[in-house]
This record gives sequence, structure tokens and C-alpha cells, in this order.
Amino acid sequence: MPLIALNSLNIVDLLKKDELVPDVFLEDGFSSSPSLLEITYPNGSQVVFGNSLSPLDTKQSPIVQFSPDDSSSTHYTLIMVDPDAPARHDRKFGYWRHWVVTNVVPSTTNTITISDHQGEQHTPYIGPGPGPDTGIHRYLFLLYKQSQHQDFPSMLHSEKEHRRHFDFYQFAKDHQLELVAFNYFLCSATQ
Repeated sequence: MPLIALNSLNIVDLLKKDELVPDVFLEDGFSSSPSLLEITYPNGSQVVFGNSLSPLDTKQSPIVQFSPDDSSSTHYTLIMVDPDAPARHDRKFGYWRHWVVTNVVPSTTNTITISDHQGEQHTPYIGPGPGPDTGIHRYLFLLYKQSQHQDFPSMLHSEKEHRRHFDFYQFAKDHQLELVAFNYFLCSATQ
């Protein structure tokens, strides 16, 4: 599946449909045209901009791929979050941090492939686990360009209680990260 580049108008329309604008993103937050990440789970399920996947489909960590526009040796950070923890109508634990991989470098073919074996796994992958009667959750994958290799804080724990309240906006700001690509899917306990 080829990676897709969307214009900013299409992006905003699609994000409004799933209420990611204004819940997560500002409408004018896409002045450039970020690309979509290609995300495939081991069972063959793919993330296709707001499609529905089940907790079983997404239990194991996916392969995330991206082809950057430039051929520099830039490093990248991948973040996966759920803004709807424990439920969209009660986001007291959001953003829930599902996965953080830092210092990922492109391969010799200028492709970024992220799995459990690339980059530095600051937060090991944990698949979606929406609780009963919590409705549909939105799971976002965000790829950021780093200006250089960085030593990220060791406070990114893997324990569940430490995954709550992850301010990915502040994390990106603190580390001077630039959003370059993303994708998302929907998931509920009843799928």
C-alpha cells in the first residue's frame, strides 16, 4: 500500500468526522501537508485513516513505515496515544500512552520502519484495551522529526498507571519535535 499525502483541507474534514478536530488537533494545525503512516499489524490488519479495528486485531505491535521527503540522517520519534481513556465522555486518564519509540533512523533506502526492534523503546507497545461500555476510542500514531539524536528522559515508565495523562504536545515541544506524519484507527470493546 503506498503512503498517502493529503492536502490540509482533506485532513481537517476527515479529522472533524471523528471529532479529532477540535478534541485533539486545532483546525489550523495542518498548514503543511503531513503524510500518512503505513501501519500493518502482524495479522494483516492495516490502519487506514479512521477505520475500525478490534482489540484482537491490534494486540501485537505493528510495523510502521514512512518515507521521508529528504535524505538527511534525521532521527524520528513515534508516539501512539488514546485521547479517550477511560472513555470519550470521561477522559480523565487521557492521553493514554500506548507506545513511544525514539531515535529511529532511516534505513539505507531512506525508509523508516518502526517495530519493537528499531529505535529506542521508551514505552513498550501495549495494544488497545477499551473497557466495556466506554464507546469508541481513537488511537493515534504520530511521527515526529527530531533535529538530532537525543537522550530522552527515563521517566517514560511501562507500568499502566504511569501511562496516564501523557501530554504529547508538551513532550514534542520540550524536545523540539516536528510532526511529519500520522494515522489513526477506531476501536471499541465490542468489535
